[in-house]
Amino acid sequence: MVVVQDSSSVLGVLSIIGIFAFALIFAPLGLIFAAVAIYKDQIGLGITGLFLGVIALLLSPMFWGAVNYAGR
Repeated sequence: MVVVQDSSSVLGVLSIIGIFAFALIFAPLGLIFAAVAIYKDQIGLGITGLFLGVIALLLSPMFWGAVNYAGR
């Protein structure tokens, strides 16, 4: 028998940390995999992935920091 405890608060905190810390890594990967999905005729999933990848990059503070640093 497996007992699962409610860990929704931990997952919520980790997801917020993930948005700020790992979006710079996973958002471009999402864009690449979305392009592959479109290439393999999974148009709906590909467009959704492209949309979410762009949103993830735009919401990432690390991305904007990199853009600001590159603009100097």
